[in-house]
Amino acid sequence: MTADCGDVGEELDRARATYRQSGIGGRVGYGDRPALLIVDFQRGFTDPDCPVGGDLSAEIAATKILLDAARHKGLPIAFTAAGFAVSGADGATLLRKMPGLAVLVEKTPWCEIDERIKPQSGKPVWIKRGSSAFFGTPILPFLIALGWTR
Repeated sequence: MTADCGDVGEELDRARATYRQSGIGGRVGYGDRPALLIVDFQRGFTDPDCPVGGDLSAEIAATKILLDAARHKGLPIAFTAAGFAVSGADGATLLRKMPGLAVLVEKTPWCEIDERIKPQSGKPVWIKRGSSAFFGTPILPFLIALGWTR
């Protein structure tokens, strides 16, 4: 059984009504101290020559607009890349779930941020071993040190 566009629209309307009625799904806005976090826009994902990569040119172009604006405003910017030791032991759980990510060996070109949005000289790229950009990385202390969190 397939749904036509009308069926999908009706489902979305029902879902929105359910969320409104239950008091969930509201918006909180962007806050008054934004920072830009660029997650996993590394060559291993943005280069179609990598086994886990693809052509993300449109996404890179959109991110470059945000990056240029954040730099112009002097906002904190943090980059992360997924990466693992050659042995894969440091990403054992994630690599068991997604073994293709084992090509993302730390300190190889696949872990470098895409050249089109690369960090400015001397700015760090924090390597993460799992899905979250916050777990096991210094991003939160970075933002706290800048006075960017409450």
